[in-house]
Amino acid sequence: MYKLELKRLIKSRSTLFLAAAMLGMSVFFACVTVAGAGSMESRGYITLRGMEAIEYQRGLFAEVEGYVTTERLEEMSDYSVWARDTYGRADNMPRDVYERWISYEPILSGSCGRMSCEADEYYAERRAALARLAPSEAAIASALALNWRVDEPFYWEYGFGGSEAGVNWTLCLFALCLFCTVIAVPAFSQGYSCGADGILRCARLGRGKLARAKILAVYSVCGALYLLSAALFCAVILLTFGPDGSSAQLKLGAFVLLDMSMTGVLALCVLSGLITMLASVSFTLWLSSLLPNGVHVLALSAVMLALPSFVNAYMSYPACDWLRLLLPTGSTGLQIGMYNELAAYRFLTLGPAAIWTPFAALAVPALEAPAFALLARRAYVRHEGA
Repeated sequence: MYKLELKRLIKSRSTLFLAAAMLGMSVFFACVTVAGAGSMESRGYITLRGMEAIEYQRGLFAEVEGYVTTERLEEMSDYSVWARDTYGRADNMPRDVYERWISYEPILSGSCGRMSCEADEYYAERRAALARLAPSEAAIASALALNWRVDEPFYWEYGFGGSEAGVNWTLCLFALCLFCTVIAVPAFSQGYSCGADGILRCARLGRGKLARAKILAVYSVCGALYLLSAALFCAVILLTFGPDGSSAQLKLGAFVLLDMSMTGVLALCVLSGLITMLASVSFTLWLSSLLPNGVHVLALSAVMLALPSFVNAYMSYPACDWLRLLLPTGSTGLQIGMYNELAAYRFLTLGPAAIWTPFAALAVPALEAPAFALLARRAYVRHEGA
């Protein structure tokens, strides 16, 4: 029965069209990331874009790759101050001075600039700020417990971490979840509206087993399309920029509490997206098992996908985080997702407990996906048309 449902779903024209749209969307956002990479070459401010900029930057930053010790930070900071005081504007600098100066800027802005502290105080100030900026005693304890596993000094190298890859993946994820939701809409509601469901439910394997087959078929198709789309996005990014072993604290946010590289951040974003997509699809399947009108199911599912963006925009912390992250689609939307959760230093505090929001963004949809799937099966079995 599962194979028949899977075959029916794959052969659907709408599924084939949405599959092509998902694959094309992932390639589009990856190519936008590559095309948007740019740098300014000295003597005339020649703008480089795409692969030319990437090759130029790769050569420019090759000499500064490595562990960012306090001594290196002081040396870079002193040189940056000297170059600005001596030449003023960047276009007045000789080419060798400019290229050395500009190669230091991403490291300085990712460390001292972001923390607003002196170079020799960066690591100590960052540790102190973890306690100073935490919203509660429970959050302080949670942050310090996580941070002791973070190795210092941090590592920096050229890679996709300095591009718009994370931002574009967040937008791409929203589109992928929307397409998967559309695939899931007719799973049950189509049979209700055309009356075919009444015949199928009279069969020996109707009801529970049929519901399970429909749910697994939708999961299989959406999961395969998501993984293929994510693989295409990552392949384009990694083949053009190369892997990025930089510490997330230097390129993403000073208060990232996990000892991970930017390549690890990308992998975590893909995993989080998969879990969120399954949760949003499960919610749609539940609506489809309740409502016979597919348009209503699609409208409500679209509202659920967009709701986290409105909550994030119009509600204040911490209420917005509680409401947003408790939704099955809490990690989808504009400027919302695992990439942004890692960069933001926020906690969900409840009494003596405090949960770092990236953990909640993983745990909540992982729990809600099977819960809504079970509710969908139960609603289908008990449908009044039985």
